[in-house]
Amino acid sequence: MLCALFTCADLAMAVPNPLLLETPREIDNSYQVDRTDYEQHIRQLQHILAVRAKPHAKSALLSTRIRIVNQGLAGAFSTQGGIYLDIALLDLLSQFADELSLAEVKDDVYHQMEFNLAYAAALHGSKQLTLLDSYNVVDYAEEQWQYLWEEKQRSEQVIFNNILGFIIAHEMSHILLGHERTVQSRFPDIGDRKPDNMAWVQHRRTIELEADELAARICLHALLQPVMLVPWLDLNETRRRYYGKSAEYPTAAQRITVVNKAYEDIVGIQTKDIDLNEVSPLAPHKDVMQHDILLFLEEFRKVRGFRQSLLIGLDEMMLELLGNGISAADVGGFLYEFIQQKRDLLNGARDNTEVDEAIQAVERGAKGKSVDIAKLTDNLEDAGIGEYVMQMFRDQFETMPINWDELLSQLQILRAAPVQFAQGLDYTYFFANTRLRWQPDVFQALQSALPESEVKAKRLKPYEIGHPVRNALPTYEQRLHILQTWDGEYP
Repeated sequence: MLCALFTCADLAMAVPNPLLLETPREIDNSYQVDRTDYEQHIRQLQHILAVRAKPHAKSALLSTRIRIVNQGLAGAFSTQGGIYLDIALLDLLSQFADELSLAEVKDDVYHQMEFNLAYAAALHGSKQLTLLDSYNVVDYAEEQWQYLWEEKQRSEQVIFNNILGFIIAHEMSHILLGHERTVQSRFPDIGDRKPDNMAWVQHRRTIELEADELAARICLHALLQPVMLVPWLDLNETRRRYYGKSAEYPTAAQRITVVNKAYEDIVGIQTKDIDLNEVSPLAPHKDVMQHDILLFLEEFRKVRGFRQSLLIGLDEMMLELLGNGISAADVGGFLYEFIQQKRDLLNGARDNTEVDEAIQAVERGAKGKSVDIAKLTDNLEDAGIGEYVMQMFRDQFETMPINWDELLSQLQILRAAPVQFAQGLDYTYFFANTRLRWQPDVFQALQSALPESEVKAKRLKPYEIGHPVRNALPTYEQRLHILQTWDGEYP
Protein backbone atom coordinates (compact mmCIF):
# COMPACT_ATOMS: atom_id res chain seq x y z
CA MET A 1 0.00 0.00 0.00
CA LEU A 2 2.52 2.54 -1.20
CA CYS A 3 0.44 5.35 -2.66
CA ALA A 4 0.59 9.14 -2.51
CA LEU A 5 -2.23 10.82 -0.62
CA PHE A 6 -2.41 14.52 -0.03
CA THR A 7 -0.81 17.20 -2.17
CA CYS A 8 2.14 18.39 -0.09
CA ALA A 9 5.72 18.93 -1.18
CA ASP A 10 7.14 17.70 2.11
CA LEU A 11 5.04 14.56 2.48
CA ALA A 12 3.79 13.44 -0.93
CA MET A 13 5.45 10.27 -2.20
CA ALA A 14 6.28 9.56 -5.82
CA VAL A 15 3.12 8.60 -7.69
CA PRO A 16 3.35 4.89 -8.53
CA ASN A 17 2.92 3.53 -12.00
CA PRO A 18 -0.69 2.86 -13.03
CA LEU A 19 -2.08 -0.40 -11.68
CA LEU A 20 -2.23 -2.99 -14.46
CA LEU A 21 -5.63 -4.72 -14.48
CA GLU A 22 -6.16 -8.36 -15.44
CA THR A 23 -2.56 -8.60 -16.58
CA PRO A 24 0.18 -10.99 -15.41
CA ARG A 25 3.10 -9.28 -13.68
CA GLU A 26 6.38 -9.66 -15.56
CA ILE A 27 8.65 -9.31 -12.54
CA ASP A 28 8.18 -8.95 -8.79
CA ASN A 29 9.23 -5.31 -8.98
CA SER A 30 6.04 -4.55 -10.91
CA TYR A 31 3.89 -5.47 -7.90
CA GLN A 32 2.29 -2.60 -6.00
CA VAL A 33 3.67 -4.20 -2.84
CA ASP A 34 6.57 -6.63 -2.63
CA ARG A 35 5.37 -10.23 -2.87
CA THR A 36 7.12 -11.24 0.35
CA ASP A 37 5.19 -8.50 2.20
CA TYR A 38 1.93 -9.95 0.91
CA GLU A 39 2.99 -13.46 1.96
CA GLN A 40 3.86 -12.33 5.48
CA HIS A 41 0.56 -10.47 5.77
CA ILE A 42 -1.38 -13.56 4.67
CA ARG A 43 0.39 -15.82 7.18
CA GLN A 44 -0.36 -13.40 10.00
CA LEU A 45 -4.03 -13.21 9.02
CA GLN A 46 -4.24 -17.01 8.97
CA HIS A 47 -3.03 -17.13 12.57
CA ILE A 48 -5.34 -14.29 13.66
CA LEU A 49 -8.36 -16.01 12.10
CA ALA A 50 -7.39 -19.29 13.76
CA VAL A 51 -6.95 -18.12 17.38
CA ARG A 52 -10.62 -18.35 18.40
CA ALA A 53 -11.91 -20.54 15.58
CA LYS A 54 -13.53 -23.89 16.35
CA PRO A 55 -11.05 -26.82 16.44
CA HIS A 56 -11.77 -28.14 12.94
CA ALA A 57 -11.60 -24.65 11.43
CA LYS A 58 -8.52 -23.77 13.45
CA SER A 59 -6.66 -26.82 12.20
CA ALA A 60 -7.60 -26.03 8.61
CA LEU A 61 -6.65 -22.36 8.91
CA LEU A 62 -3.23 -23.22 10.30
CA SER A 63 -2.45 -26.08 7.94
CA THR A 64 -3.87 -24.86 4.63
CA ARG A 65 -1.27 -23.41 2.35
CA ILE A 66 -2.22 -20.13 0.68
CA ARG A 67 -0.31 -19.54 -2.53
CA ILE A 68 0.09 -16.31 -4.45
CA VAL A 69 -0.26 -16.94 -8.18
CA ASN A 70 0.47 -14.68 -11.12
CA GLN A 71 -2.21 -15.41 -13.71
CA GLY A 72 -3.21 -11.79 -14.17
CA LEU A 73 -6.76 -12.36 -12.92
CA ALA A 74 -7.90 -10.38 -9.87
CA GLY A 75 -9.53 -13.32 -8.17
CA ALA A 76 -9.22 -15.89 -5.41
CA PHE A 77 -10.17 -19.56 -5.50
CA SER A 78 -9.78 -22.77 -3.54
CA THR A 79 -9.18 -26.21 -5.01
CA GLN A 80 -7.81 -29.55 -3.79
CA GLY A 81 -7.53 -28.22 -0.25
CA GLY A 82 -5.45 -25.18 -1.17
CA ILE A 83 -6.21 -21.46 -1.51
CA TYR A 84 -4.89 -19.33 -4.34
CA LEU A 85 -4.78 -15.53 -4.40
CA ASP A 86 -3.73 -13.79 -7.59
CA ILE A 87 -1.18 -11.02 -7.27
CA ALA A 88 -3.53 -8.91 -9.42
CA LEU A 89 -6.21 -9.26 -6.71
CA LEU A 90 -3.81 -8.22 -3.95
CA ASP A 91 -2.59 -5.24 -5.95
CA LEU A 92 -6.17 -4.16 -6.68
CA LEU A 93 -7.10 -4.51 -3.00
CA SER A 94 -4.02 -2.48 -2.06
CA GLN A 95 -5.03 0.39 -4.33
CA PHE A 96 -8.68 0.06 -3.28
CA ALA A 97 -7.65 0.38 0.39
CA ASP A 98 -5.55 3.40 -0.50
CA GLU A 99 -8.47 5.18 -2.18
CA LEU A 100 -11.10 4.11 0.36
CA SER A 101 -8.93 5.27 3.27
CA LEU A 102 -8.57 8.69 1.62
CA ALA A 103 -12.35 8.77 1.10
CA GLU A 104 -12.85 7.90 4.78
CA VAL A 105 -10.49 10.58 6.05
CA LYS A 106 -12.27 13.12 3.85
CA ASP A 107 -15.73 11.59 4.55
CA ASP A 108 -16.20 11.76 0.79
CA VAL A 109 -18.33 8.89 -0.51
CA TYR A 110 -18.12 10.42 -4.00
CA HIS A 111 -14.37 9.78 -4.03
CA GLN A 112 -14.96 6.05 -3.62
CA MET A 113 -17.74 6.04 -6.20
CA GLU A 114 -15.48 7.77 -8.69
CA PHE A 115 -12.75 5.20 -8.06
CA ASN A 116 -15.17 2.33 -8.70
CA LEU A 117 -16.26 3.96 -11.96
CA ALA A 118 -12.64 4.64 -12.94
CA TYR A 119 -11.95 0.94 -12.34
CA ALA A 120 -14.82 -0.05 -14.63
CA ALA A 121 -13.67 2.38 -17.32
CA ALA A 122 -10.07 1.13 -17.12
CA LEU A 123 -11.20 -2.50 -17.17
CA HIS A 124 -13.00 -1.93 -20.46
CA GLY A 125 -10.30 0.34 -21.83
CA SER A 126 -6.59 0.74 -21.21
CA LYS A 127 -6.39 -1.79 -18.32
CA GLN A 128 -4.41 0.88 -16.43
CA LEU A 129 -5.87 2.30 -13.22
CA THR A 130 -4.32 5.49 -11.89
CA LEU A 131 -4.82 7.19 -8.53
CA LEU A 132 -7.59 9.75 -8.34
CA ASP A 133 -6.98 13.43 -7.81
CA SER A 134 -7.57 14.00 -4.09
CA TYR A 135 -8.63 17.64 -4.76
CA ASN A 136 -6.77 18.90 -1.72
CA VAL A 137 -5.47 22.42 -2.24
CA VAL A 138 -5.55 23.78 1.31
CA ASP A 139 -2.24 25.18 2.54
CA TYR A 140 -1.87 23.18 5.76
CA ALA A 141 1.12 23.40 8.05
CA GLU A 142 3.58 20.49 7.89
CA GLU A 143 2.39 18.98 11.18
CA GLN A 144 -1.21 19.08 9.93
CA TRP A 145 -0.27 17.21 6.75
CA GLN A 146 1.59 14.68 8.86
CA TYR A 147 -1.46 14.25 11.08
CA LEU A 148 -3.73 13.61 8.06
CA TRP A 149 -1.17 11.27 6.52
CA GLU A 150 -1.08 9.18 9.68
CA GLU A 151 -4.90 9.17 9.88
CA LYS A 152 -5.04 7.80 6.36
CA GLN A 153 -2.36 5.19 7.00
CA ARG A 154 -4.28 3.87 10.00
CA SER A 155 -7.50 3.69 8.01
CA GLU A 156 -5.76 2.01 5.07
CA GLN A 157 -4.32 -0.76 7.28
CA VAL A 158 -7.71 -1.50 8.81
CA ILE A 159 -9.45 -1.67 5.42
CA PHE A 160 -6.81 -3.93 3.86
CA ASN A 161 -6.76 -6.25 6.88
CA ASN A 162 -10.52 -6.63 7.16
CA ILE A 163 -11.17 -7.26 3.48
CA LEU A 164 -8.22 -9.61 2.93
CA GLY A 165 -9.17 -11.44 6.12
CA PHE A 166 -12.68 -11.96 4.80
CA ILE A 167 -11.41 -13.15 1.40
CA ILE A 168 -9.20 -15.76 3.11
CA ALA A 169 -12.04 -16.80 5.44
CA HIS A 170 -14.42 -17.08 2.49
CA GLU A 171 -12.14 -19.42 0.54
CA MET A 172 -11.43 -21.40 3.71
CA SER A 173 -15.19 -21.74 4.22
CA HIS A 174 -15.52 -23.35 0.79
CA ILE A 175 -12.97 -25.95 1.95
CA LEU A 176 -14.57 -26.48 5.36
CA LEU A 177 -18.04 -26.88 3.83
CA GLY A 178 -16.83 -29.34 1.18
CA HIS A 179 -18.14 -27.25 -1.70
CA GLU A 180 -15.65 -28.53 -4.24
CA ARG A 181 -16.83 -32.12 -3.64
CA THR A 182 -20.51 -31.19 -4.01
CA VAL A 183 -19.81 -29.31 -7.23
CA GLN A 184 -17.93 -32.25 -8.72
CA SER A 185 -20.68 -34.62 -7.60
CA ARG A 186 -23.63 -32.59 -8.91
CA PHE A 187 -21.95 -31.06 -11.96
CA PRO A 188 -19.20 -33.46 -13.06
CA ASP A 189 -19.30 -32.03 -16.59
CA ILE A 190 -17.59 -28.61 -16.59
CA GLY A 191 -19.75 -27.70 -19.57
CA ASP A 192 -22.78 -27.69 -17.24
CA ARG A 193 -21.28 -24.96 -15.07
CA LYS A 194 -22.57 -22.07 -17.18
CA PRO A 195 -24.78 -19.02 -16.48
CA ASP A 196 -27.53 -20.37 -18.77
CA ASN A 197 -27.89 -23.50 -16.61
CA MET A 198 -30.31 -22.47 -13.85
CA ALA A 199 -29.50 -25.50 -11.70
CA TRP A 200 -25.85 -24.49 -11.72
CA VAL A 201 -26.65 -20.83 -11.07
CA GLN A 202 -28.83 -21.66 -8.07
CA HIS A 203 -26.20 -24.02 -6.64
CA ARG A 204 -23.38 -21.52 -7.17
CA ARG A 205 -25.31 -18.74 -5.45
CA THR A 206 -26.15 -21.03 -2.54
CA ILE A 207 -22.59 -22.12 -1.86
CA GLU A 208 -21.29 -18.57 -2.19
CA LEU A 209 -23.78 -17.33 0.41
CA GLU A 210 -22.94 -20.25 2.70
CA ALA A 211 -19.25 -19.37 2.43
CA ASP A 212 -20.04 -15.70 3.08
CA GLU A 213 -21.95 -16.44 6.27
CA LEU A 214 -19.34 -18.82 7.68
CA ALA A 215 -16.56 -16.40 6.71
CA ALA A 216 -18.36 -13.57 8.51
CA ARG A 217 -18.57 -15.71 11.66
CA ILE A 218 -14.88 -16.65 11.48
CA CYS A 219 -13.96 -12.98 11.03
CA LEU A 220 -16.14 -11.73 13.89
CA HIS A 221 -14.58 -14.29 16.23
CA ALA A 222 -11.19 -12.88 15.14
CA LEU A 223 -12.31 -9.25 15.76
CA LEU A 224 -12.24 -8.55 12.03
CA GLN A 225 -15.19 -6.59 10.65
CA PRO A 226 -16.77 -8.04 7.49
CA VAL A 227 -18.86 -4.86 7.09
CA MET A 228 -15.71 -3.40 5.51
CA LEU A 229 -16.50 -5.71 2.60
CA VAL A 230 -19.51 -3.65 1.48
CA PRO A 231 -17.81 -1.09 -0.82
CA TRP A 232 -15.57 -3.87 -2.17
CA LEU A 233 -18.63 -5.72 -3.44
CA ASP A 234 -19.17 -3.16 -6.17
CA LEU A 235 -15.72 -3.75 -7.66
CA ASN A 236 -16.39 -7.50 -7.59
CA GLU A 237 -19.68 -7.00 -9.41
CA THR A 238 -18.04 -4.81 -12.05
CA ARG A 239 -15.42 -7.45 -12.76
CA ARG A 240 -17.96 -10.28 -12.92
CA ARG A 241 -20.06 -8.35 -15.42
CA TYR A 242 -16.93 -7.82 -17.48
CA TYR A 243 -16.45 -11.59 -17.70
CA GLY A 244 -20.17 -12.30 -18.12
CA LYS A 245 -20.36 -14.20 -14.80
CA SER A 246 -22.53 -11.81 -12.80
CA ALA A 247 -25.60 -14.09 -12.96
CA GLU A 248 -23.76 -16.93 -11.20
CA TYR A 249 -23.14 -14.96 -8.03
CA PRO A 250 -25.42 -13.58 -5.31
CA THR A 251 -26.35 -9.92 -5.41
CA ALA A 252 -24.72 -7.44 -3.04
CA ALA A 253 -27.99 -7.24 -1.07
CA GLN A 254 -28.06 -11.02 -0.61
CA ARG A 255 -24.46 -11.08 0.57
CA ILE A 256 -25.07 -8.25 3.03
CA THR A 257 -28.09 -10.13 4.37
CA VAL A 258 -26.09 -13.22 5.33
CA VAL A 259 -23.29 -11.10 6.79
CA ASN A 260 -25.90 -9.28 8.87
CA LYS A 261 -27.21 -12.64 10.10
CA ALA A 262 -23.75 -13.43 11.47
CA TYR A 263 -23.64 -10.02 13.15
CA GLU A 264 -27.05 -10.59 14.74
CA ASP A 265 -26.06 -14.00 16.08
CA ILE A 266 -22.62 -13.04 17.39
CA VAL A 267 -22.67 -9.30 18.07
CA GLY A 268 -26.38 -8.97 18.74
CA ILE A 269 -26.99 -6.23 16.19
CA GLN A 270 -26.90 -5.79 12.46
CA THR A 271 -23.95 -3.97 10.91
CA LYS A 272 -26.08 -0.99 9.93
CA ASP A 273 -28.87 -0.13 7.54
CA ILE A 274 -26.93 -0.10 4.28
CA ASP A 275 -28.24 1.89 1.33
CA LEU A 276 -26.87 0.07 -1.69
CA ASN A 277 -27.24 3.25 -3.73
CA GLU A 278 -24.49 4.72 -1.55
CA VAL A 279 -21.96 2.02 -2.39
CA SER A 280 -22.71 1.53 -6.09
CA PRO A 281 -22.07 4.36 -8.54
CA LEU A 282 -24.09 2.62 -11.24
CA ALA A 283 -27.84 3.05 -11.35
CA PRO A 284 -29.65 -0.32 -10.89
CA HIS A 285 -30.82 -0.34 -14.51
CA LYS A 286 -27.40 0.48 -15.93
CA ASP A 287 -25.09 -2.27 -17.09
CA VAL A 288 -21.37 -1.66 -16.73
CA MET A 289 -20.89 -2.84 -20.31
CA GLN A 290 -22.81 0.15 -21.66
CA HIS A 291 -20.80 2.92 -23.29
CA ASP A 292 -22.20 5.63 -21.01
CA ILE A 293 -19.96 4.63 -18.10
CA LEU A 294 -17.53 7.39 -19.12
CA LEU A 295 -20.37 9.89 -18.81
CA PHE A 296 -21.09 8.64 -15.29
CA LEU A 297 -17.40 9.02 -14.44
CA GLU A 298 -17.30 12.56 -15.80
CA GLU A 299 -20.39 13.49 -13.77
CA PHE A 300 -18.82 12.21 -10.55
CA ARG A 301 -15.68 14.21 -11.26
CA LYS A 302 -17.73 17.35 -11.85
CA VAL A 303 -19.60 16.86 -8.57
CA ARG A 304 -16.40 16.26 -6.61
CA GLY A 305 -14.80 19.35 -8.16
CA PHE A 306 -17.90 21.41 -7.36
CA ARG A 307 -17.90 20.26 -3.73
CA GLN A 308 -14.22 21.06 -3.35
CA SER A 309 -14.53 24.57 -4.83
CA LEU A 310 -17.62 25.30 -2.71
CA LEU A 311 -15.78 24.12 0.41
CA ILE A 312 -12.93 26.54 -0.26
CA GLY A 313 -15.37 29.41 -0.70
CA LEU A 314 -17.28 28.49 2.46
CA ASP A 315 -14.07 28.36 4.49
CA GLU A 316 -13.13 31.85 3.33
CA MET A 317 -16.60 33.20 4.18
CA MET A 318 -16.68 31.58 7.61
CA LEU A 319 -13.19 32.82 8.49
CA GLU A 320 -14.21 36.32 7.44
CA LEU A 321 -17.39 36.19 9.55
CA LEU A 322 -15.47 34.93 12.58
CA GLY A 323 -12.88 37.66 12.06
CA ASN A 324 -15.68 40.23 12.14
CA GLY A 325 -16.76 39.04 15.58
CA ILE A 326 -19.67 36.80 14.58
CA SER A 327 -20.04 33.90 17.01
CA ALA A 328 -19.15 30.40 15.83
CA ALA A 329 -22.71 29.20 16.57
CA ASP A 330 -24.15 31.98 14.37
CA VAL A 331 -21.63 31.17 11.63
CA GLY A 332 -22.79 27.54 11.86
CA GLY A 333 -26.38 28.68 11.43
CA PHE A 334 -25.37 30.72 8.40
CA LEU A 335 -23.57 27.70 6.92
CA TYR A 336 -26.65 25.51 7.41
CA GLU A 337 -29.00 27.98 5.70
CA PHE A 338 -26.52 28.60 2.88
CA ILE A 339 -26.23 24.88 2.06
CA GLN A 340 -30.00 24.43 2.29
CA GLN A 341 -30.46 27.29 -0.19
CA LYS A 342 -27.97 25.74 -2.59
CA ARG A 343 -29.67 22.34 -2.27
CA ASP A 344 -33.09 23.85 -3.02
CA LEU A 345 -31.69 25.77 -5.98
CA LEU A 346 -30.00 22.72 -7.51
CA ASN A 347 -33.03 20.48 -6.95
CA GLY A 348 -35.08 22.67 -9.25
CA ALA A 349 -38.82 23.35 -9.30
CA ARG A 350 -41.96 21.28 -9.52
CA ASP A 351 -43.44 23.50 -12.29
CA ASN A 352 -40.92 24.90 -14.75
CA THR A 353 -43.52 26.93 -16.66
CA GLU A 354 -43.65 29.27 -13.66
CA VAL A 355 -39.85 29.42 -13.59
CA ASP A 356 -39.82 30.31 -17.31
CA GLU A 357 -42.15 33.23 -16.64
CA ALA A 358 -39.89 34.34 -13.79
CA ILE A 359 -36.86 34.19 -16.07
CA GLN A 360 -38.62 36.33 -18.68
CA ALA A 361 -39.48 38.92 -16.02
CA VAL A 362 -35.91 39.03 -14.71
CA GLU A 363 -34.55 39.38 -18.25
CA ARG A 364 -36.73 42.48 -18.60
CA GLY A 365 -35.33 43.79 -15.34
CA ALA A 366 -31.78 43.21 -16.57
CA LYS A 367 -32.61 45.44 -19.57
CA GLY A 368 -33.79 48.24 -17.30
CA LYS A 369 -37.50 47.60 -17.79
CA SER A 370 -40.06 47.58 -14.97
CA VAL A 371 -40.84 44.30 -13.24
CA ASP A 372 -43.87 43.42 -11.13
CA ILE A 373 -42.12 42.02 -8.03
CA ALA A 374 -45.39 40.74 -6.55
CA LYS A 375 -46.11 38.77 -9.75
CA LEU A 376 -42.50 37.50 -9.84
CA THR A 377 -42.86 36.31 -6.24
CA ASP A 378 -46.13 34.54 -7.09
CA ASN A 379 -44.43 32.79 -10.03
CA LEU A 380 -41.73 31.37 -7.79
CA GLU A 381 -44.15 30.37 -5.02
CA ASP A 382 -46.35 28.57 -7.58
CA ALA A 383 -43.30 26.88 -9.09
CA GLY A 384 -42.99 24.64 -6.01
CA ILE A 385 -39.42 25.37 -4.92
CA GLY A 386 -37.75 24.74 -1.57
CA GLU A 387 -38.48 27.07 1.35
CA TYR A 388 -34.86 28.10 1.83
CA VAL A 389 -34.28 29.21 -1.75
CA MET A 390 -37.68 30.93 -1.77
CA GLN A 391 -36.60 32.98 1.23
CA MET A 392 -33.33 33.76 -0.55
CA PHE A 393 -35.28 35.17 -3.51
CA ARG A 394 -37.51 37.24 -1.20
CA ASP A 395 -34.44 38.73 0.47
CA GLN A 396 -33.01 39.65 -2.94
CA PHE A 397 -36.25 41.33 -3.99
CA GLU A 398 -36.04 43.53 -0.89
CA THR A 399 -32.43 44.53 -1.54
CA MET A 400 -32.09 47.67 -3.63
CA PRO A 401 -30.89 47.87 -6.25
CA ILE A 402 -31.76 44.31 -7.29
CA ASN A 403 -28.85 42.47 -8.89
CA TRP A 404 -30.77 41.24 -11.94
CA ASP A 405 -27.79 39.44 -13.51
CA GLU A 406 -27.17 37.39 -10.37
CA LEU A 407 -30.88 36.66 -10.05
CA LEU A 408 -31.04 35.53 -13.69
CA SER A 409 -28.08 33.19 -13.18
CA GLN A 410 -29.77 31.63 -10.14
CA LEU A 411 -33.07 31.12 -11.97
CA GLN A 412 -31.28 29.46 -14.88
CA ILE A 413 -29.70 27.01 -12.44
CA LEU A 414 -33.14 26.43 -10.89
CA ARG A 415 -34.55 25.75 -14.38
CA ALA A 416 -31.72 23.33 -15.28
CA ALA A 417 -32.10 21.44 -11.98
CA PRO A 418 -28.70 19.68 -11.90
CA VAL A 419 -29.83 17.46 -9.03
CA GLN A 420 -26.62 15.41 -9.01
CA PHE A 421 -24.86 18.47 -7.58
CA ALA A 422 -27.55 18.89 -4.91
CA GLN A 423 -26.97 15.30 -3.83
CA GLY A 424 -23.28 16.12 -3.46
CA LEU A 425 -23.95 18.80 -0.84
CA ASP A 426 -23.79 17.04 2.49
CA TYR A 427 -22.79 18.48 5.83
CA THR A 428 -20.58 15.54 6.76
CA TYR A 429 -18.26 16.28 3.85
CA PHE A 430 -18.07 20.02 4.54
CA PHE A 431 -17.56 19.62 8.28
CA ALA A 432 -15.00 16.84 7.81
CA ASN A 433 -12.86 18.99 5.53
CA THR A 434 -13.27 22.55 6.77
CA ARG A 435 -10.10 24.23 7.99
CA LEU A 436 -12.06 25.14 11.13
CA ARG A 437 -11.90 21.50 12.17
CA TRP A 438 -8.44 22.34 13.48
CA GLN A 439 -10.01 24.78 15.99
CA PRO A 440 -11.85 22.47 18.44
CA ASP A 441 -13.96 25.11 20.25
CA VAL A 442 -15.03 26.81 17.03
CA PHE A 443 -15.69 23.48 15.29
CA GLN A 444 -17.88 22.17 18.10
CA ALA A 445 -19.84 25.42 18.16
CA LEU A 446 -20.41 25.09 14.41
CA GLN A 447 -21.69 21.55 14.94
CA SER A 448 -24.14 22.76 17.58
CA ALA A 449 -25.97 24.77 14.90
CA LEU A 450 -26.80 21.64 12.92
CA PRO A 451 -30.16 19.88 13.44
CA GLU A 452 -30.16 16.54 15.26
CA SER A 453 -30.90 14.77 11.96
CA GLU A 454 -27.33 15.46 10.78
CA VAL A 455 -26.01 12.64 12.96
CA LYS A 456 -22.76 11.89 11.10
CA ALA A 457 -21.70 15.52 10.86
CA LYS A 458 -22.42 16.11 14.55
CA ARG A 459 -20.38 13.05 15.55
CA LEU A 460 -17.19 14.21 13.80
CA LYS A 461 -14.31 14.91 16.15
CA PRO A 462 -12.11 17.97 15.76
CA TYR A 463 -8.52 17.55 14.67
CA GLU A 464 -5.97 18.04 17.44
CA ILE A 465 -2.26 17.38 17.01
CA GLY A 466 -1.34 14.50 19.30
CA HIS A 467 -4.93 13.26 19.53
CA PRO A 468 -5.69 11.03 16.51
CA VAL A 469 -9.30 10.49 15.47
CA ARG A 470 -8.63 6.85 14.60
CA ASN A 471 -6.75 4.46 16.83
CA ALA A 472 -3.70 2.75 15.38
CA LEU A 473 -4.10 -0.88 14.35
CA PRO A 474 -2.43 -3.08 17.00
CA THR A 475 0.66 -4.97 15.93
CA TYR A 476 0.39 -8.62 14.96
CA GLU A 477 1.68 -9.70 18.37
CA GLN A 478 -0.73 -7.39 20.17
CA ARG A 479 -3.68 -8.70 18.15
CA LEU A 480 -2.78 -12.29 19.01
CA HIS A 481 -2.60 -11.37 22.70
CA ILE A 482 -5.94 -9.55 22.57
CA LEU A 483 -7.63 -12.57 20.97
CA GLN A 484 -6.05 -15.01 23.40
CA THR A 485 -7.26 -13.04 26.42
CA TRP A 486 -10.64 -11.99 25.01
CA ASP A 487 -13.69 -13.76 26.49
CA GLY A 488 -15.32 -13.95 23.07
CA GLU A 489 -18.23 -11.69 24.04
CA TYR A 490 -19.05 -8.47 22.24
CA PRO A 491 -20.17 -5.60 24.49
